Amino acid sequence: MASLTQTQRDELEQALDTREAELQSSIAGLRAALAEPPGSTGPDVRDSGEDGQVRTAESQELTELDRCEREMGDISAARLRMRQGSYGVCEQCEEDIPFARLQAVPTAPFCLKHEDEHERKLA
Repeated sequence: MASLTQTQRDELEQALDTREAELQSSIAGLRAALAEPPGSTGPDVRDSGEDGQVRTAESQELTELDRCEREMGDISAARLRMRQGSYGVCEQCEEDIPFARLQAVPTAPFCLKHEDEHERKLA
């Protein structure tokens, strides 16, 4: 594992725990909202504009659900790196990821330089 102190590792693990709980709550709420019949909270008679608004809201909820689930995957991957002893080490250059970066993004698998390269490849 990177040259993190036990206190730093504990802080980062707590940050992952907190974010995971927030995401679980968000995911549960989004799934509940998506499970409701379309327009179940609105008037019985809708026009095409209102139908469009309902579809747009559902699309936004699906996008947010996807984002939350991907972030949960990032948390799981960070926890796996913790168990394997590679947490806090850049997956590209194998240098330590600075603690300040991990505080900002506890799921970070790359140092800043290689994160930028990774994002450019995805774009």
